[in-house]
Amino acid sequence: MEGGAVSRADSTRTDATAAAEPQGDDIQGTVPTNDERGWDGLLGETTRRTFLKTSSVVGIGGHTLGGTASGMEPTMSNVPIPADLPNPALADRVGNFERAGFPSRRAYREIAIQERRTLQQQGPFEPARDVDAVGYLGLDDGTPVDTALAEAAGSGRLDDTLLRFPAGSYRITGGRTNLFVNGAFGIVGPDARFVLDAGVHATLQFIGSRIRVEGITIDQSAPGAVASVLLRAENGTIEWLRVSRVGVVSQRSLQNHPGKPQIQLRLSGRGESYIRIEDYRALGGNNAGAHSWSSRCAPPPGFVASENGAPGIWVGQGASPETTIQLINPELHGWENGIYASRTESSIQVIGGRFINNNNASIRIAGEDSAADGCSIYFNQEEYPVEEMPGPYRPGEIQGINGVRSESKGTQQAATLTNLDIQAYNVRRLDDFGCGGLNGLIRIQGTVGRGVIDNCRLRYRNITDTPAIVVNRPNGSGYYPAPPGPRDIQVRNTEIIGDRLDSAAIDIRGRPNSMVGDSCIRIPGAGPNEIQGARTQNVGYGPNCAESQVPTGPVGAPGSLSELNLSARSGNVSLGSSIPNQRTGAATIVAVIVALILGVLGFVGSGTLTILLAIGIVIFASHVIRS
Repeated sequence: MEGGAVSRADSTRTDATAAAEPQGDDIQGTVPTNDERGWDGLLGETTRRTFLKTSSVVGIGGHTLGGTASGMEPTMSNVPIPADLPNPALADRVGNFERAGFPSRRAYREIAIQERRTLQQQGPFEPARDVDAVGYLGLDDGTPVDTALAEAAGSGRLDDTLLRFPAGSYRITGGRTNLFVNGAFGIVGPDARFVLDAGVHATLQFIGSRIRVEGITIDQSAPGAVASVLLRAENGTIEWLRVSRVGVVSQRSLQNHPGKPQIQLRLSGRGESYIRIEDYRALGGNNAGAHSWSSRCAPPPGFVASENGAPGIWVGQGASPETTIQLINPELHGWENGIYASRTESSIQVIGGRFINNNNASIRIAGEDSAADGCSIYFNQEEYPVEEMPGPYRPGEIQGINGVRSESKGTQQAATLTNLDIQAYNVRRLDDFGCGGLNGLIRIQGTVGRGVIDNCRLRYRNITDTPAIVVNRPNGSGYYPAPPGPRDIQVRNTEIIGDRLDSAAIDIRGRPNSMVGDSCIRIPGAGPNEIQGARTQNVGYGPNCAESQVPTGPVGAPGSLSELNLSARSGNVSLGSSIPNQRTGAATIVAVIVALILGVLGFVGSGTLTILLAIGIVIFASHVIRS
């Protein structure tokens, strides 16, 4: 991961960029061979990490730049957070590794791997200059911060520099600001707010090989204001730590800026890059009607569709397959897709985080090296934001919702989904139109291959006609081909809790060798027919999960549901302590049969050695059965 120099001439600020500005993928990276490790096959020692504490943000190298910001509680979202929604950012990780809604050991291990790799290849983050931003940039005369940053970048004054912003507000006046920097560059300001003028559309681009932005708040709460941020790593590392975003991207904002990107945070990497987004909070979201209409049927009467919605985080084809992007404990409320990262072949790892009432999907990812691990996702159609016209969402207006959707361009396996806690309430179809509503708390589409769903808890009430887990036939789509390689789906250690049945709980289509094991379907009146298209093993049904032999502990309890181990690449199920090992059981049966035959032969004949051998085999077989 060698940091490459970037062109100084590219550091500019442009005010007239509406039509020419790309929507998402403005960088087409090279396509080197991807790492074949696979999230579900990670090996190595687990280390308890300390850099996810809420008391301070510690960047790679352990250098603390700033503490917890005071007075930075965005309040633009009126969505109440349910009391039982897990929050891994505030919890002690010890004892929670195998609980739904909390990241697994593998997740923390992968964070440690990336941190260590960055330190080995780039060293700690230590810019040569550590300066007060107001004096260094000349902001004390009222100069807008975006103008000052662009001028400093163009002259090379941001190279190898850490800017410390004192508490206060710093004005952004709009246009496109390109910050191409060489060496280590950072911005820190735990009480600094970058505030957009009313009606302003601003694009801020951070491009370089070692960049860290920490603690600031981007305030787009003025009427009609929208800020879009691009982070592009150039064979290096970008860290975006404890940044908050305040303000709703309203219907008016979208209509005032046609053709401009509304994406809140765009991520791209060239070569072997690493992008780390940690404790990012964007709670404003889109108000009612401020999203595109993509259903095949007509929208409800009076629906006002925008040209495009505003995703919370976007990763597109501009990110190279060798780039790793980790999204650690994000909190995203009400966006048109919370994380939309299924159009890239980069490794996307969503670790922890809370996703509240995002339209369409909260997380969209794909790839053997990609995962959603320990995320908490919540939908309630009666609690969507309604700050502006045209008023509250109605049944059918919320379209095609998924908690997690795994899809690709027809080239990848499904992402690994682990320790997810997904809740969906009151999400209904519009009967007159037959569209909208929920179409799976988890959905694996026909453009991805093999996938794993492990140790997840899915809860729903008052939703219309959809399985909790929907897996499409692997035959591609109208845009992309069928995926190559194995296509089975393995669901294990998973609990589905619902109030009634309108369809199967798990519907897997056209994927031979799929398996549902060590799981519970806690729905009144449920039975084996609630699982379609897959073999089952040790699955219980009904409110007490009593229709089959099942573990007595909760989902993820040590020694129970979490003990099933599955290789994402081999697809071979090896069973742990929760149920007998099939291979051991078969070997035991063979040993007993051989022992009996030898015993009979020994007694029929007169060979003392044969009799002793038979007795020894019987004793050994009995010991194996007891153990």
